[in-house]
Amino acid sequence: MNMIPVESSHIKAIGYDEETQVMRVEYSQATYEYRGIYAGIPKEVYDKIMSADSKGRALKEAIAEHGLQYKRLED
Repeated sequence: MNMIPVESSHIKAIGYDEETQVMRVEYSQATYEYRGIYAGIPKEVYDKIMSADSKGRALKEAIAEHGLQYKRLED
């Protein structure tokens, strides 16, 4: 998955796989994988996060609005 560096106080990079509709978020301490509860994350959700001024706030809103599930990936 191609990780794109972002300007954020907590997030280093974000990646998205259109085929599996999985998103990865790399923080300074760990990387997490995000998925929808019953299906993948629509590309529009990823695009909205990437275009937001505050990536962290947009991600938090997407988690609440779309019920995104996440897990920490092993280093």
